[in-house]
Amino acid sequence: MRTCTTCHKNYPLTEFYKDRARADGLTTRCKACSRANKRKHGRKANLKKRYNLSTEEYDYMSFKQGHACAICGAKPTDKKLGVDHNHKTGAIRGLLCGTCNTALGLLKDDPSIILKAYNYLTIHNYNQQQKGNK
Repeated sequence: MRTCTTCHKNYPLTEFYKDRARADGLTTRCKACSRANKRKHGRKANLKKRYNLSTEEYDYMSFKQGHACAICGAKPTDKKLGVDHNHKTGAIRGLLCGTCNTALGLLKDDPSIILKAYNYLTIHNYNQQQKGNK
């Protein structure tokens, strides 16, 4: 048995990862705490590396957007909102759900293509509504 230095619970040795750098060959955190720490710091490092954005800045942006996608307004429950940015300049535009972020990418972040798609849908939805009213 061993005590985790994070949650202070006793676990069998099998609940600790191996660590050759330590004299006893095991990490000081249990596997659950190690995974939680990796998720927390992994996201922080990713935001900093990819977008030069701190977790506090991300949280503030999310708060300003009502914790919802800047385009469709959806409030994702299973994942965090993705950071939308200009691929040429790196400038952050906002936080988007996965669907909206993917859609912008597939439309090449090109406002003229997005406007054409909007016009296409508007015309075809209008025509379908007119057929239904006759």
